[in-house]
Amino acid sequence: MGEVTPAQYRRSVRALYGDQADAVLSLYPASSVADTLPALSRMLTEMGFAATARFAAACTSAPGRRSSAYLYQFSREPSVRVPGFPRGAFHGLEVAYVFGKMDTFGVRDPVDLRLSDEIVRLWTRFAARGDPNGTGEEVWPTYDPGTDRHLELGEALVVETGLYKAACDLADRIRLTP
Repeated sequence: MGEVTPAQYRRSVRALYGDQADAVLSLYPASSVADTLPALSRMLTEMGFAATARFAAACTSAPGRRSSAYLYQFSREPSVRVPGFPRGAFHGLEVAYVFGKMDTFGVRDPVDLRLSDEIVRLWTRFAARGDPNGTGEEVWPTYDPGTDRHLELGEALVVETGLYKAACDLADRIRLTP
């Protein structure tokens, strides 16, 4: 892929988002060629993945629904660089943790092994009972749009609120625009 100039970037955003383009460009500015790829990457992560997941979780947990949703963000950056992938936490990396296979990527740090064990327990309980939490413990809150809580899967498991809130709120506004 060649370089994307700021002018090309702005034209593309305007073509995609129409009258919401200024809001998108404000959230994801790019004033140089070096800025365009990071801005596009953030936009895809936040408005493509996170906003879509939050929207699905909100729909699933709407009043009258019989099922619950559990929103998470995987943010653990492995202690080693995974060959062929970007540095840091990237889309799909959590799958190796879910199945206890970080060693596939050469990840053997005790923090990663502990995190994988915790994730395996959560996913297994969810698959078995529809609830990732153990009896009497709420490690992972049910998603509620009013509280907008999610589980951060990083060095430790931490309940957070407002995952990419500005981007998710903007995506919701765009989604609702006729």
